[in-house]
Amino acid sequence: MEDDTHAGTPAPDEIAAQLGEQRRNLLTVFKEADTRELDTSTLRQRSGVPSGSMNHHLNTLERWGLITETAERQYVSHGGSKARVWRLTDEGETFTETQMDDAVTPGVTTDALHEQIQAQQDEIDALRSDLEDTQKMLVKVAQQADLIDDEKAAALLQ
Repeated sequence: MEDDTHAGTPAPDEIAAQLGEQRRNLLTVFKEADTRELDTSTLRQRSGVPSGSMNHHLNTLERWGLITETAERQYVSHGGSKARVWRLTDEGETFTETQMDDAVTPGVTTDALHEQIQAQQDEIDALRSDLEDTQKMLVKVAQQADLIDDEKAAALLQ
């Protein structure tokens, strides 16, 4: 794959191949927004794209002709600074309608997802067991050091 920072305007299928998760998230925010224009702050919040890479991704999408920066700047509530305002171009709208499904990374199968969830649940169960064992040990140490009485120890172990 070519370096997307120096390439010209690639064809839609090439864009789909180079899109990546963060730029896909940005386009999805535009696609699902109730307004045609969004400021950088809103895009960052809704897409989850880190602020350190936001400009790179917006500039790449703009170079590809999918979005354009408007001449406007909007004040954002936190800090009162002016944020750049972007809108999806006609080409961007066409791309999101025709290519986004192709650009999406293949999903995890239901079985694989179930296995991942089960593995996480097993790990949680093991951590809970370790936590209970640690709590019992601490209560026993506190009893032996005469820091708590038997009644308080029983209450802590319930």
